[in-house]
Amino acid sequence: MRIIQFPNKVAKEESKTYHLKNCDVVIDGQNFFYGTYEKSGLNFIFGCDSNAYATCIKKQLAQFKRANVKCYIVLKGGDSDIEKKIKKYTHVELDANCEYVASTLMKDSLADAFSELGVRHGYCVTEAKEDCVALARKLNCPVISCDIEYCFRKAAYIPSTTLKFNAVTNSIECRQYKLEEFLLKHSLTEGKLALFAALSDEHVFPSGSFDPLFEKWGVSSQYYPTRHKNVIAWLSRHTEDRARSDISTVLTNKDEKNEFWSNYEKILKNMQHVEGTYTTEYLLNHNNLKIVKQDPDWFEKGVILKHVPVIYVNLYKWGVIEGTKVPEDRSHDLLLLSIDIVKYAYNLLKNYNGESFKLYQDADNFIEIDSEDVNIGIPKYECRVCVFENGWDGVKSLKLFEHFLSENGIDTTLLSQVPGDAAILIIALVYYARKRQMENIDVTAEVTARLLSYVIINVVINKSSHKMQKYNLNDEDCLKAKLATEKYFQTSHDENSRIFDKQAVSRLLELDYCLQQMNNLHTLCGQPFEPPCFIKSHNGTFIYKIYLESREENREQFLNRLLERAPSVLSFVKKLVKAYENILNCKN
Repeated sequence: MRIIQFPNKVAKEESKTYHLKNCDVVIDGQNFFYGTYEKSGLNFIFGCDSNAYATCIKKQLAQFKRANVKCYIVLKGGDSDIEKKIKKYTHVELDANCEYVASTLMKDSLADAFSELGVRHGYCVTEAKEDCVALARKLNCPVISCDIEYCFRKAAYIPSTTLKFNAVTNSIECRQYKLEEFLLKHSLTEGKLALFAALSDEHVFPSGSFDPLFEKWGVSSQYYPTRHKNVIAWLSRHTEDRARSDISTVLTNKDEKNEFWSNYEKILKNMQHVEGTYTTEYLLNHNNLKIVKQDPDWFEKGVILKHVPVIYVNLYKWGVIEGTKVPEDRSHDLLLLSIDIVKYAYNLLKNYNGESFKLYQDADNFIEIDSEDVNIGIPKYECRVCVFENGWDGVKSLKLFEHFLSENGIDTTLLSQVPGDAAILIIALVYYARKRQMENIDVTAEVTARLLSYVIINVVINKSSHKMQKYNLNDEDCLKAKLATEKYFQTSHDENSRIFDKQAVSRLLELDYCLQQMNNLHTLCGQPFEPPCFIKSHNGTFIYKIYLESREENREQFLNRLLERAPSVLSFVKKLVKAYENILNCKN
């Protein structure tokens, strides 16, 4: 919905001063947080600076913590209108001067940040608004967002643009809008307000479409705020039947008439809808949601309980997965290296029904993916509909993830050599390296950069006392390692321009996708290993700069030179490298 200038009118004229303190609040997560990375000014050219992004999220949530406001964050899942979504698929030619592009691991990192901060958050299967409204009504609290559609919903709404923390009172000053107050103030019915929204929504009918009607009503104005005010005033003075009749008279084209009234009915239906989905139940009490035996809603509940990664929603519901936004070239999608991982997940979800799916490169181009996989045998399990139909309590024992690894010649017994939260990283690196070996491409620099990122962020910067003790790392060495590597976390626009290498960016992005898809499959299969935490192991800028430098010399020499003053850290890095090489070179 797009009603120009109306959000400003709501925030300034149609809302009241409000204070958030010692209370609950519902936050539309996608709307409130997905723009944080871009606004923060963090580097995105070389991938997600996950650890720095987490710091930004922590700062963003700090005002709520100081005001003792309990946040319930509701996040969008897949899409209810896949055709509309596909139209938005596009390529971006990435270079050092390009406009913002959302990083592959950004959403994964955001979820890690919420979990690390202990913030209550939940995913919807598709759209989030109805659960935001339902949850806010259950909690008797407002919704924070910056979405005009909440002006036409039955929940108190706080435009996020009005939030301002008051350090004196430790409260958040803001403006709150209520639909019922707006209707009462302007003597409108819900039907009349829905007519106003349908007449003003320029996403459906462009500006000027209803000029003849507005002339007839005497409400024309070249200024949007004045016109909105005039239309609302006219509707308040006349019957809904009169308004409907006049609109139908102006809409002489049958298709336009159908489109208008369809949009009107949708707006009115959404306005009157106050019930949530399983997400509302889950966020009120995690114990409210259970998957019973042969549960017909196993998939929906699986998404909400975080057993099914949200990236699988469109794959399962529509047979669609989005490819790389930044392709190496138009003929090759970087996700294809990991497509066998996606295939296996798809087959588990669909119980090997043989259906194909589409990998969209942009709105007009897609690759038809045959789900049959001659390289990966079908794992042993029994079910009626899907292996997950009874929930995930017994999924781990089926060893579905281990089966995939075994079929790819990856020996999981050797993972005992690495820290638990490094297991999926090592697995992804081995899988990636094996694929690259088939093309005779050396990946030493990529692997070195990823493992160093894990060690420096996870152990050296975050000071994991457990790992420091277990692997004999001392504080002095950690400090020296931090000093030796801190320049790799820093960059500038000028430096980005100087060091940008499209092929290098593409190779590391391809590995990002591999790591993401391996982690998704691991989650779907019940997480037999400790899950990775991207905000404690990943920084795209660091990885890229280490990659560029380390590819110019022998890995042993590079590591010795970089960490010569931090021998215990150097020893730990080499231990991880050795574990990776052992698994890489040991095939089942």
